[in-house]
Amino acid sequence: GHAVLPGEDIETVQAGLSAFLRSALHEWPGAEAVCIDLDSDGDVAGVLAAPCANPVPDFALRGGAGFRRVLHPLTFSPEAGGLRDGLRVLIAGGGGQIGRELAVELARGAHARVALVGRREADAAIAGAIQAVGDAGGEAVYLRGDVTDAASIREAVAEAVRMFGGLDLVIHGAVSYSERALSALSDDDL
Repeated sequence: GHAVLPGEDIETVQAGLSAFLRSALHEWPGAEAVCIDLDSDGDVAGVLAAPCANPVPDFALRGGAGFRRVLHPLTFSPEAGGLRDGLRVLIAGGGGQIGRELAVELARGAHARVALVGRREADAAIAGAIQAVGDAGGEAVYLRGDVTDAASIREAVAEAVRMFGGLDLVIHGAVSYSERALSALSDDDL
């Protein structure tokens, strides 16, 4: 599933299983499960037979060594490597909270110029996001575009390129969120 050691590739379907498992555990209180990401030489029988005191819901075994996933804050800055000052960014799903937070951090760390792209009409929350990016040292605009409509998103991308003279980074953060139990989701929802 996840890239645990240097040089490993991410297996997206397998990596998605751990997220599905965590969602299922939230929906069924009292249920217990552990997602174990094994390497090709993983000792499945040994893992299943071993007692599991205080199990971590999501871990990996590589060459007999255990690894637990830990999230660390990411600092965006040219000094940290990879981000140049004045970065030109388009964030699809830019009208949401995640898009806003990414834009603010990119503005703070790289004085980014950000095109926030979303489906809805600009509103007070969008104006607040644009202001927050400006306050953090960047520049932001809001463009209407829907990633499920090819013509719409092409138009938004073309406008961002025209405004910024090109793009250095595109982030696809557009999601459709519907809080429903897994059992209520259709095949199309999944």
